[in-house]
Amino acid sequence: MIVAESGYLDRPVTVDPVDTFAEPVKLNIRPGETYQRIDLLRALLVKSANDVARCLARDNAGSVEAFAEKMNGKAQQLGATHSHFLNPNGLPIPGQYSTARDLSVIARAAYANPTIRSIVCLPQLV
Repeated sequence: MIVAESGYLDRPVTVDPVDTFAEPVKLNIRPGETYQRIDLLRALLVKSANDVARCLARDNAGSVEAFAEKMNGKAQQLGATHSHFLNPNGLPIPGQYSTARDLSVIARAAYANPTIRSIVCLPQLV
């Protein structure tokens, strides 16, 4: 949601080596490759690619940690007050938590975004 709301979706994003340190689901983007931000957002939302999540986080905020802070701020703004995020992919790590209610609040807000809604309605990534 943060990436979709930040705009400049036609902007090029170059993959950094640190972006590729992600498991288990990867799109296998490679350092030095360049993609449009919208294409990475599509890959993230349709394929749930963790390497792409890291790439978009770094591109948006400078680091995964800084992006997680943005995620926490957005969650608070939406009223998702029982969540704390530490990574952009949602994989469990110590200190990261949420509730079903908070995730529902976030999902509803994300679906209200026209860019996100148009992507999540895709049956597959083309």
